[in-house]
Amino acid sequence: MFFDDDSDGYEFDVPDELREWIEYQQSKSEEFSRLRLGYVLERGKIKQIDWLKAAIWWETHPDEKRVDQTIIKGTEEEREIWVSTVFLFIDHNFWGEGPPVLFETMVFGGEHNQYCRRYSSFGEAKTGHWETVEMVKNGSD
Repeated sequence: MFFDDDSDGYEFDVPDELREWIEYQQSKSEEFSRLRLGYVLERGKIKQIDWLKAAIWWETHPDEKRVDQTIIKGTEEEREIWVSTVFLFIDHNFWGEGPPVLFETMVFGGEHNQYCRRYSSFGEAKTGHWETVEMVKNGSD
């Protein structure tokens, strides 16, 4: 069953209605069962757990999911242009080939607004964040 293994060390209360819906969907769809895996980030290390627990972790650990954030223009209260790199709790490698894609850098504001890059490792995400910061500061692509 989907929730039987609590060996991942993450215990959350899952409403019975949600648990029943997930198990029903899982029984109907191979595609849905492919999406059962989620991930958490512990001190820069990726740990695989079931996706519902990972979703709850993501919502309840705002500081742990933020890899880096840089304000290019403005203040913390009134940001005009900033770069944000976060950990994504589900694999964004939708084609299924290669490693999971679990990190994302985005630009908010300015000429590069909504620019996005994704990565598979914490190290790639840190490097990509600062490369994106430089791109925005220099006004280049």
